[in-house]
Amino acid sequence: MVRIQTESQIFFHYNSIFILYENKLFNWKVSLGIILIWIAPPFIYFLKELLGIGQTSLFTGVVYSTALILLINHIPLKIFYRGNEMLAFTGLSFFFLGFFYFIFYNSQKSSIIVDAINFAILIGFIYCIFRVNNDVQYYIPVIILIVTLINNFALIYSISTNPNYVLGARATVQYNKGTGEEFSGNPIVFGRNAVAGLIVSFLIIHKKALEFIGNKSIRINLVAHINILVSFVVLILTQSRGNFISVGLCIIFYLVFGNYSVLKGFQSSKITILYYLIVLGILQYFNRAFKIIETFNRYSDQAYEFLLRALNTGLGINNSGTTQDASALNRVQNIDMIKKIISRDWFDFIFGKGYKFWYVDIPALEAFVNFGILGVLLFCIFNLFILYYIILGVKSNNLFQNFISLFYINLFVAVFTGGRPLDFSYWVFYIILIRFLLILPKNKLASE
Repeated sequence: MVRIQTESQIFFHYNSIFILYENKLFNWKVSLGIILIWIAPPFIYFLKELLGIGQTSLFTGVVYSTALILLINHIPLKIFYRGNEMLAFTGLSFFFLGFFYFIFYNSQKSSIIVDAINFAILIGFIYCIFRVNNDVQYYIPVIILIVTLINNFALIYSISTNPNYVLGARATVQYNKGTGEEFSGNPIVFGRNAVAGLIVSFLIIHKKALEFIGNKSIRINLVAHINILVSFVVLILTQSRGNFISVGLCIIFYLVFGNYSVLKGFQSSKITILYYLIVLGILQYFNRAFKIIETFNRYSDQAYEFLLRALNTGLGINNSGTTQDASALNRVQNIDMIKKIISRDWFDFIFGKGYKFWYVDIPALEAFVNFGILGVLLFCIFNLFILYYIILGVKSNNLFQNFISLFYINLFVAVFTGGRPLDFSYWVFYIILIRFLLILPKNKLASE
């Protein structure tokens, strides 16, 4: 009888260990799926354009489909986890309003196939992420750290091997389409990645006491110190005004609302101190050889000049002889055009001009143009609710909540500076906020 009890205890012991490791493996798998569709796109662009892997959207679609497959789990199909109910109501109402307009009131037929694929992926993402356990919040930060660092190095490699790149130009991945055209690309996505890298690295360094995978790892802490410097360099190289503004707002927001201890947060190990001593030595050498401080000052002055020119153009206070910012001027002209279009007909004011009628490059305003008064109200209320909830999120003792709260500020700036209200990349993050913002894990982190 004693022997039977002993064997039974051994069986249940090993069975519990197996279940524990199975859950950990599943959480890693799901976390990777979320990151592939959310944080990894800059590396996807790097592979597509620089290395020539998949010259069409097919490669991107395959990667996103792989992400959705990774999100699939074994729980019954009808079971879903709770998200942020207020964000779900306002945000998904706007999203499906846009989907309704896409089907029945579409002003842009040329991109209908791409838009249909994007909607399908986003709807699949909504379905899958509401079936994901809240415990993945412990796993995601370390993957964000690693992926943002890889994205940063991908950009640095791209410009260092690009003969068309000139130091001082905005850094991005070269579009390798075999056309022989001049250097081109989109630096904003890499600048946004740099913002994510700065935020997650800072939080990992500053909030080691919180529960997340790698919180006690010296190596992860060292990687965070490396990434925060590399992300800062990439942010400067990309020269994206919106990203500069969002970083400044993140700092202010964290200082005002954050739950932190300055002394406890920056206690460093000997390895970290040694790392910074080595970095200082390398910087000293490169400054003598390549005058990097002078280059940094030139980049800073240029970024400040770009920002000031954009503000002056937008506010209409440029002198007649002053060069205007083309991007800001285009937005001003779009606003004037929209005033004329909307004022002609009450129907347009109430119901809008249709899906993707006009590219305004200001999502909040385009929501009004395309979807009318209901669309802009839903979109603005949705973002205002998020703004309220992130104040609570940044005070949370959960690092993932801190990260998505601070990183949303980057998206909030974009809502008024660039893009479209139903941009795919925006809604991937919106869906993550709807699912996880202020929805905390009930289980404590199991020891690794």
